[in-house]
Amino acid sequence: MTASNASNVLGDGKVSYDAGTKTLTLNGVSLTSGGCENQLSGDESDADRVYAPLFSNVEGLTIQVTGENSLTSEGDPGVTPGLGQSGSLSCGIFSLQDLTFTGSGSLTATGGSARMTYGIFSLGDLSIGDSFTGTLSAVGGTAKSSSYGIYGEKNITITGSGTVTAAGGDATASNGARSAGIHCYDYYTGVLTVGGSAKVTAAAGKAESGQSYGIFAHAVKAGDTATVSAVGGKAVQSSSGITTLSHGIDAYTLEIKDSAEVEATGAEVVGGETSYGVKLSQKAMISGGSLIAVGSGGDSCEYSRGLATPANSGYGLYITGGTVSLTGGPTKDGGYGFGFAGGDLSLTGGSLTARTEAANGSAIRTYGTYKVTVEPVMASTASNGTGAADYVAANNDTYKWFQAPFDNQEIPTEPTQVATPVLPEPAEFNDSKTITITCETEGAAIYYTTGGAITLYEGAFDITETTTVEAYATKDGLDESEHVTAKYTKVDPTPTPSTGGGGGTTTYPVKPSSTENGNITVAPRNAAEKATVTITVTPDEGYVLDKLTVKDKDGNEIDVKDNGDGTYTFTMPASAIEIEATFEPEEGAAADGFPFIDVPENSYFRKPVEWAVEKGITNGVSEDKYGPELSCTRAQVVTFLWI
Repeated sequence: MTASNASNVLGDGKVSYDAGTKTLTLNGVSLTSGGCENQLSGDESDADRVYAPLFSNVEGLTIQVTGENSLTSEGDPGVTPGLGQSGSLSCGIFSLQDLTFTGSGSLTATGGSARMTYGIFSLGDLSIGDSFTGTLSAVGGTAKSSSYGIYGEKNITITGSGTVTAAGGDATASNGARSAGIHCYDYYTGVLTVGGSAKVTAAAGKAESGQSYGIFAHAVKAGDTATVSAVGGKAVQSSSGITTLSHGIDAYTLEIKDSAEVEATGAEVVGGETSYGVKLSQKAMISGGSLIAVGSGGDSCEYSRGLATPANSGYGLYITGGTVSLTGGPTKDGGYGFGFAGGDLSLTGGSLTARTEAANGSAIRTYGTYKVTVEPVMASTASNGTGAADYVAANNDTYKWFQAPFDNQEIPTEPTQVATPVLPEPAEFNDSKTITITCETEGAAIYYTTGGAITLYEGAFDITETTTVEAYATKDGLDESEHVTAKYTKVDPTPTPSTGGGGGTTTYPVKPSSTENGNITVAPRNAAEKATVTITVTPDEGYVLDKLTVKDKDGNEIDVKDNGDGTYTFTMPASAIEIEATFEPEEGAAADGFPFIDVPENSYFRKPVEWAVEKGITNGVSEDKYGPELSCTRAQVVTFLWI
């Protein structure tokens, strides 16, 4: 039927049309149609053939819903459209002009199978206003190209107390399909406004090598006590080179105020790019209500984020009230999962919780201005303890980890103190290398990773392959943790020929053995015959070099020159080399039965140290070292004064 002749199509009072008020009243209508078709192009080709039980070209049509009603299109009965711009459309309701819904009844509008399917299609503004208190369902059918629950070319306004459900169907094209629950076609002007006490659910179907959106619009605005649920459908990349994604909400801006509640979920993405709860081209502004945004991700999804904005100052997440909860899901190879990632993070009211389920992701990562003036900000992580809260300065020069990977820790407002871990210098090694991590901040806990899970450092550990070690340290009361990285490269212990020019040069490894009470390094670690090799000797405090031995692979000693500055050199033979060094206490160091080698008998602090040890006030930092240059604790100072 068409809006202008509706009363002539169906009698018995179920449908009527008032031309004066341009109001079409539906009262208990159940209509399934596959034969009511209209040619938008005006010719007899298959281009833009529309199959719809209700087709309207009335400017400003109002549909008043009373009782239970359904309008179902059987879809295209035989036309097999191409995948270009022409082909058939199947809609429950098709309007070329502005369209308004009123009434307290229920209406289900369903599109059938075709190239493009719609529950409700409007080329003008679509309004479901204060006078609508009923239930409206719009369902798109299976489509070759695109399927939408509600499609508005301009603006969509839902501000009554009714319930609106919009469900996009599956889109099966293998060269760029699209499914959306609610779609404001003009991405640069289309605004979805939800207010009053309206309850809106927008869910997309599966997109085959394409995009699936719960809500797609230029701007999404939610206020009053309205509730909005936006769920993207599963997206599967079956054709290479096609952008494949699932977003709960995709818009330029998102505004939430009053007591409105918005929940947005990006579904699983298989072999594609992104699964975002909310993806914005500019910013989110939350002044009240709540936002829950989840990116579900997947094992073959590249990026998963709760909320994503451009990585620039001026864009980002701005919270002045309400509550925000953001979760990034698992991703391909465990990376690029974030609760929030984007430009500015500004929290001057309300609260923020963020977490990630990606093994190497982060709860929060900002590239713009970081401004937090209220509590709390919570940075949570995955259940396996991985991930952290990140902050990247606007100029990208600074990379800071605000917190260790603990659940429910507050990110500080302004970093003031730094705990800095110390890793051994990057170096090459042959068989294995012992990694010892220290931190000058007393009582700090050290965490490290070698590319997998983040682990609490409890003592030195060995590596046997080329390894990059990342470490950071934390302590209660410290707001910031310095993040350090060093790479240790395993080299082949056998002679390694290297070729260049027109000939080859054989080099041999130079291997220093592990030592106690000192350290030795060599350069180069692989050298050709007759090359000069330098050994640098660094004794521990209180020790001096006792003996340095250089041997070839047969155990023959090689002559070594003492340069007098702690370095030694020798001429490389055509053989692998092993270096051994021993250290002994330096002259004047404690050798009279006193346990601490860094407290010589002739030192000015010898007697005070003896007194402190005898009284049990201090016991040194190890079995043979006292640490006379270290600061005293507050408890030790109090004990000194008391005694």
